Parts: sequence; structure tokens; C-alpha cells
Amino acid sequence: MYKCGNCGKDVEEVTNFVRCPFCAWRILYKPPLPVARNVKTD
Repeated sequence: MYKCGNCGKDVEEVTNFVRCPFCAWRILYKPPLPVARNVKTD
């Protein structure tokens, strides 16, 4: 899954010609995976 750099919407399918289907922007980012964290509770 990629995220558009202009409108911020998620783009699931990326073909050879990479563009956002919503705003036709060419810059897409791959967001980092969520990090599992340990939380201590009292």
C-alpha cells in the first residue's frame, strides 16, 4: 500500500505508470509499518 504525497489518500494498486488515481500526482510514499510497543501498566 502506498500513500499519495499530494492528497494523502491510500493507493493500493500500483501499475507500471505510477500515478495517484485521485489527483494524478506522481509522488507516492510507502508508509512505515506500525511498530509494536510494550506498555507497562500498574
